[in-house]
Amino acid sequence: KMIASMFLAAFPDLHVEIEIEIAEGDTVGGRLRQKGTQTGEMVSPQGAIPASGKAVDFTEVAMLRIADGKIVTSWYWTDMIGLLTQIGVIAAPPSARG
Repeated sequence: KMIASMFLAAFPDLHVEIEIEIAEGDTVGGRLRQKGTQTGEMVSPQGAIPASGKAVDFTEVAMLRIADGKIVTSWYWTDMIGLLTQIGVIAAPPSARG
């Protein structure tokens, strides 16, 4: 909830689309595509990233373990390099510059 709140504060118009969903036993996972505009401050381990006003389109893989109808464990792999590149915090790798 805390991480979702931080993302929604930075990207209040965030839209998440489930592109792939897989379930087996007590585990469900999927690939998510997220789009929005950074109109709020984004919190990072390096400090606050001011609003850029830039649109983003990035992916994330999520795995959740469910017990008694509740999420008991979760893992997320977010394309932070892509996200930070799109909002101008880091430069695109040479191969992505064309």
